[in-house]
Amino acid sequence: MNWVLLVVAVVAGLVVAAALLLPATTRTTVEIRFDAPIAAVWAVYADFESQPNWRSDVGKVEVASDRRSWTETFGFVPKVMRRLFFNQRKFIEEYAREAKAEIARRESKTDR
Repeated sequence: MNWVLLVVAVVAGLVVAAALLLPATTRTTVEIRFDAPIAAVWAVYADFESQPNWRSDVGKVEVASDRRSWTETFGFVPKVMRRLFFNQRKFIEEYAREAKAEIARRESKTDR
């Protein structure tokens, strides 16, 4: 039983250490094509406050007072897992897939 607690403590320590060592920002470039008018795409991507409603991984978005930057809140563990184990390209592609669904939802709403 003591070994189990030791292993759990070591793993938890490694996760915390990894989180502290992660860079504050990362950069990945992916080209995505949308079958929608640019205005519709921009309306979805620029509507930061609504993103928690249609992005499955975002809990909260805080927009800076100058409206030129924003902070997305994912939670501690998802951030660590995403940075250490998940492909950033797939993350961006999922973001685009969800954006495409939101664009289609908004377009169908205006067609009524």
